[in-house]
Amino acid sequence: MIDELNSLKNVLTRIILVSHQEAFADAFPNRYVFELTDGTSQVSLKGEA
Repeated sequence: MIDELNSLKNVLTRIILVSHQEAFADAFPNRYVFELTDGTSQVSLKGEA
């Protein structure tokens, strides 16, 4: 599945993938991480912009 998604980036301008599996998310250079801190959602960009 990772290889297929990587091949689609040559055809599509944006792919949004939601995963709770860290190993799967680590296969891609850009990702947003959502964390709950003191009852508030915090979002950070990990990887290249």
